[in-house]
Amino acid sequence: MKQYKVIVWGLGNVGRAAIRMIQEKQSLKLVAAVDVDPKKIGRDSGEIFNFPKTGITVTDNIEDALKLDADVVLDYTPLVRDEKGGFTPSALDICRVLKSKKNVVTTLPIYYSQVTTPDLYKMINDTAKENGVSYLPTGLLPGAYASYIPTVLAGLMGHVDKITVQSGEDDQHNYSSWVKVFGYGMDPDKFPQDKLKLGIASYYISGVYEMGERLGIKFDDVKVDHE
Repeated sequence: MKQYKVIVWGLGNVGRAAIRMIQEKQSLKLVAAVDVDPKKIGRDSGEIFNFPKTGITVTDNIEDALKLDADVVLDYTPLVRDEKGGFTPSALDICRVLKSKKNVVTTLPIYYSQVTTPDLYKMINDTAKENGVSYLPTGLLPGAYASYIPTVLAGLMGHVDKITVQSGEDDQHNYSSWVKVFGYGMDPDKFPQDKLKLGIASYYISGVYEMGERLGIKFDDVKVDHE
């Protein structure tokens, strides 16, 4: 059995699941774990989650990690906010990994970025081709509940004129750092609603484009409302 060597970059909720998965798979071997949290750096990457020890100490130096022999980097780093207040994938970080001749699997919403952020899509795609490696978005976007299930349900209907996407989520017990971006705990009247609307839209809108393409619909316009 071939054993694939893996680097996990970003040890939040998704990184936690990745460490557990790697420990359970004989076909996978963890060679590095990277994060910026001072509480995690210098500790065993399994121990920080109360898992069995992996023997791999968490580092904050991605450059050193990329010098190691590895097949794939699981990129679970946060999105970056652009000058307009929306969110985009960390394209430069993805390209940094691709340039090290390593494949990338990421939960970052770069799916359909050829429509939403075509300049970033071209940068990532060209870099992957130039270095003979691949990048794969997987997880929430694209994902089953975000796009596939609604498309299947729409397929049961004889005619589709309009697609309305509504999203709701209870994050009162979600302690991930990114929830601060959405103003949790703040007075709703004081939080900039336009900024919140743009942030949510830029994160989830790729699912809308995926559903449209699956249904054979080309959008003339996409409008976003927020309450």
